[in-house]
Amino acid sequence: MQEKTLNKIIYKDSFIIFSIRLLSTLAMILIAYAFSHSLSTTDYGRYTNYWNRFYAFNAFAGLGIAAFIFTYSKDKLILLLRQIKRGQYIALALFMLVASIAFAGVQARSGYPALISIAFMLLNTLCIITESALIIFRKFRQIFWINLLYLIAFLWLHYRQLHAPIFDAASLFSSLCILFAVKLLVSGFFLYERNAAPQAEEVPAETNYQKLWLHLYLFDMTQILMVYVDKFVVSILLNESTAAIYNNGSTPIPLLPIIFSAVSSASLMQFSKYDKGDTVMQTSIMRNLARILSNFAFPIFFFFVFFRYEFIVTYFSNKYIPSIPIFLASLFVIPLRMFNYTIIFQKHERGDIINTGVLLDIGATLALVYPLYLFMGLPGIALSFVLGTYIQAGFYLYKMTRILQQPIHRIVPITNLVMKFLFYGLLVYGLYEGLIPFVRPITAMLSTICVTAVVILAIVRREYRSAQHLS
Repeated sequence: MQEKTLNKIIYKDSFIIFSIRLLSTLAMILIAYAFSHSLSTTDYGRYTNYWNRFYAFNAFAGLGIAAFIFTYSKDKLILLLRQIKRGQYIALALFMLVASIAFAGVQARSGYPALISIAFMLLNTLCIITESALIIFRKFRQIFWINLLYLIAFLWLHYRQLHAPIFDAASLFSSLCILFAVKLLVSGFFLYERNAAPQAEEVPAETNYQKLWLHLYLFDMTQILMVYVDKFVVSILLNESTAAIYNNGSTPIPLLPIIFSAVSSASLMQFSKYDKGDTVMQTSIMRNLARILSNFAFPIFFFFVFFRYEFIVTYFSNKYIPSIPIFLASLFVIPLRMFNYTIIFQKHERGDIINTGVLLDIGATLALVYPLYLFMGLPGIALSFVLGTYIQAGFYLYKMTRILQQPIHRIVPITNLVMKFLFYGLLVYGLYEGLIPFVRPITAMLSTICVTAVVILAIVRREYRSAQHLS
């Protein structure tokens, strides 16, 4: 397959996966806006605390499966799943149940019934796994309609609760469990194929895939924890109003993770078609990955840096102005999202490298968090996690050059990235300075988003058309 054809497939699959996952993310964006404006900081903090604790425990309950299955092609994955013994499936299910019970125990301190929390964790986790499986099976149309109907029902349940005489978070999460159950049943129906006869492929040795799964599980678990552990600790140690302020300030930018996930998943699906020894094609895919993701990471970073005050006040309301310094500190991790640092190691089944980077990240964060907290307060907590991620990324890039036996400038299109960083920075800064003095903040932000989106589409279109050699 020529590089041009390969790049087109990655662009196409990335767009499809992004569109699918956008629906779920859009629901959370709309809910965060409505709830932060309508609810008291205490009620809003209670609601967001539940979700943050879910994400923290989902790092354990999810078992890394949603990330692991993208390592293999559809046929190889089916053969691999048939190779797993019944006792192993039972052990995994029990572990997931134990994680859900632990989640319920923590939530019980806030007055949530245990059965609701257990069902919430189990059902939502299984929904995440089945969606990834549907993507591997390329059932894009089915996933789109499932997620569209899910979005409508999700918003309706929140709207109904928002307009109830008294906000009852426990009742809302109970209703969501029913929604998750329906989504899971429908997804399971489309996953079941009577005629699924995989082609004969070489299945990885049991010790190899189990070792890779364990490393990916540890990596996926720690990466999720590094995003949500600070929010989890704050939700336990501080009152709900303070937790709401910190949660809004350190909230992940919602669109960027699904863009990153979509492009990375599409790239991994292409990686599965090539041998480990084909480092030329792997280098090509990595360069293309950086070119694509930088078109989103850089403008998103500059938009939120320049419009940080306007965004917090408009989106979350002026009750959350104290969140702005925390928000600014957490933004500096965004430029790193112009690259996926682990799929090469995943392809080469080098989970040991992945988790060495995790240990570096955790160690650096733990060493920095308390001094920075004493020096900066709550923004220092957010900044310590950012600096730990930079150290981790540097380690991964070094190891990548060793595996691919290529210098860094052959793997990362440095000139392309520097030019884009400067261009998008000047573009967004110019729009900010040209609009803010003359129009309302919401108008300035929407105008900047529209203009920047057009520019991004034009650049992506040009790179898509000219992507013949990534050298």
